[in-house]
Amino acid sequence: MNAEWVFNKANIYSSDMSNWFKRASSVESAFRWLIKIGVLRREVDGQGLTSKIRLTPLGRQILEENPDLTSEKAGFAEHLGLCLSRYMPFQ
Repeated sequence: MNAEWVFNKANIYSSDMSNWFKRASSVESAFRWLIKIGVLRREVDGQGLTSKIRLTPLGRQILEENPDLTSEKAGFAEHLGLCLSRYMPFQ
């Protein structure tokens, strides 16, 4: 799975098309953030890193413990917290 493929399959991955990504590069940006926090990782082939991603053991554990997580919607406070932590990280 890669960003372009996910972007083009919005009907599969989006429960609400009004909030879907505008460009495949936006999906890639979301993937990079999920890689940074340890939920996803890049696949590796004989040539090195590829554009494909997969769940890490942490990502798998989170989904196993919270199976309804993919269908839940975040509230305003969660969106605000996400934006602050993503674009203005405290280090």
